Amino acid sequence: ITPLQSTRKDVVRLFKQCDDKTRACEFGVGNESVSILFSDSVSARFHPCINELPEGTVMFIKVTPQMKMPLALLDLRRGFRKFNPSVPPQPRYAGYLDRKQGLIITSFQGIVFEMTYIASQSDSRACPSYYEDPEALSRLPTSSTQVRSNCVVPHE
Repeated sequence: ITPLQSTRKDVVRLFKQCDDKTRACEFGVGNESVSILFSDSVSARFHPCINELPEGTVMFIKVTPQMKMPLALLDLRRGFRKFNPSVPPQPRYAGYLDRKQGLIITSFQGIVFEMTYIASQSDSRACPSYYEDPEALSRLPTSSTQVRSNCVVPHE
């Protein structure tokens, strides 16, 4: 499943999930929680390019590991730009963005909290306004978060 290339139909076919066309979709796969946002859940008022996409186009995929995943296991040396995903900024949080591949990794104290797959830099040209601030797709409101033993979980 690839943002701006895959659709809800692809997700339903592969995972037997996400057939409700009125909202984003969440489900579990192995030791991960998956959340997918589709174009029909995004307001064209803010991003007119949404109307030009096929119905139910995948906009992003968020994957949350349910087991500890040390950041050191990932090769973040090439192509990744570091940023702070917490709002307000907190020093124990780190984000890593690779626009070329379309991957955002957020971590807390060296443990991966979430991986967000967005359109690659070349694919994002189909809807540039949606992907103009990719870091915003992984912002963590730290004023309302709690820390568990293996990850950071926003309050519901």
